[in-house]
Parts: sequence; C-alpha cells; structure tokens
Amino acid sequence: TAEVGVYNAAIPTAKLILILPTAMIGLFIPTISEYLDNKTQLKRLFYITTKWLLIINLFFISMAIIFSQNILNILFGSQYIAGYIALTILISGYFINGLVYTSRDILMLLKKSKIILIATLIGGTLNIMLNYYLIPIYGFNGAAVATAISLIVLSLILFIKTRIETKIKLINLKLIKVFIVGALSALTTYYIITKITIQNEILLIITGTIIMLIIYPIALYITNSFEKQDTTIMKTIRNKLK
Repeated sequence: TAEVGVYNAAIPTAKLILILPTAMIGLFIPTISEYLDNKTQLKRLFYITTKWLLIINLFFISMAIIFSQNILNILFGSQYIAGYIALTILISGYFINGLVYTSRDILMLLKKSKIILIATLIGGTLNIMLNYYLIPIYGFNGAAVATAISLIVLSLILFIKTRIETKIKLINLKLIKVFIVGALSALTTYYIITKITIQNEILLIITGTIIMLIIYPIALYITNSFEKQDTTIMKTIRNKLK
C-alpha cells in the first residue's frame, strides 16, 4: 500500500509534462490540416512544431529531473521522496510520448485512427506484461520502467507510421543538435546548483529555473539553433490567441 501511494504521487506529477504538447498541438492542428496535400508546407510545419515541442519540453524535463526530490517533497511530503527515481523514469517516457503528439494527430487527420488504436493496444498489453514481471522484482520503480517502455513503443509505432504515410523525414541533425544543447544546458545548470547552498526548496527551484532560462536560450543562440522559419510558430500562436 505504501509503494502504491508513492507511485500514485509520481504518476500525475510526471504527466504534467504533457500539458504543453497538448496545448501546442491544439493551436497547430487547424493549420496542419490545411497542408495535408501540400507535402512541402506540411514538412515545414511538422518540423517547426516538433522542434519547439522539443525545445520547450527539454526545459521542463530538465527541471523536473534535477529537482525531482524537491518537487515530491513540496507537493506530497518527505515520505514520497523515495519515488524520485520512478518520477524520473516516468517523465522520460512521457517526454518521448509528447514529442509524437504531432505524428498522432497527423494520422488522425489522414483518417488512420486504426493504427492509433492498434498502437495503444500494443502499448497497453506490453505495459501489463512488463508490470507483471517487473513489479515483484523492483516495486514501483519496475512499474515506472514498464510504463515508460510501453509509452516509448507506442510512440515509435506512431512515429514510423507517420513517416510511411507522409514520406516526411521526421528526424534531422538540427533536432539532434537541439537535444544535445538542451542536455548540456541541463547538466551545466545541475552543476551550478550543486555549488549553491540554499535551504529553502522552493527558492532553490526558482534559482535553478532562472539559471536554466539564462543558459539554455544563450546556448541555442550560440549554436544557431534558432532559424528564420521559427517565426512561423510565433505568428501562429499569436494569431490563435487573438
């Protein structure tokens, strides 16, 4: 019962990382639907959307992993800190799952919802099987691994199917560069935080967030990760919010 309680604290906390992908896709689906027959424009919009999902979610996953223990302590209490490993694993799974939201919705627009059902059934079945095997051995950490693996498998199926249906190359060196920049920025932030002595956990998280917000954009700018076409996403968001 105690382990279930800890796990039930980690799961909803990890799912918070899906809020932004859900919101962004809600803004872009109408625009994406207009270009289903225009492969050039669809490829461009798909790339921009995926890139910004990656940029923004890398920030949130970095903060969540760096401060996983602090977050659980603040939200649920010290008895739930033991779930920080499970939280980190779950966040990683949901992070990857959030990146394929664009792929999922493109398949829906192409009326390929059957593959979404099949992928979900495969992911769900795999989750049950892995839970059955891993929980008796590793407890709630095993449950987290099972969920993360099933999410990754689900995401890969949708990812590959979108590639087949649209003939769009979904991974390129620019996206890989953004990921590397985000990871290095997070490691730098973590290193700086370990050198700072702040007892108040909320203040510590705020300080880490400010540091990451300084380092990350500068690193993206220095590595030329921002492109002219990125203004498209800004204009789209601005127009949708009017």
